[in-house]
Amino acid sequence: MSASESKIEVTVESLSQLEKELESLKEETERLKREILALARQEAEKAKNAALEDASKRSEEFLEKAVKKARADASKIIESAEKEIDELKKKVDRATERAIKEVVRSILGA
Repeated sequence: MSASESKIEVTVESLSQLEKELESLKEETERLKREILALARQEAEKAKNAALEDASKRSEEFLEKAVKKARADASKIIESAEKEIDELKKKVDRATERAIKEVVRSILGA
């Protein structure tokens, strides 16, 4: 075997080894890529869940405020209606008294 053949064999062997290392790096890169994608999916899912929880919490708070306001408004309306009913009862009582007096006066011929 001559020196040039020896150099060629060493070069071929070196290139072969380099090719194996490149293939190994390619496989490692693909594995890391899959891991990164899986991690990104997990983080996206966490972010989505956090956003949904936050939206749900805000909705509940908004609903609670709306219910409180509606109850307060309803209470005011009921109070106002009760006052109006009391006034109407008083008017009916006065009208009834006048009607009774008028009927009695008519019957007695006064």
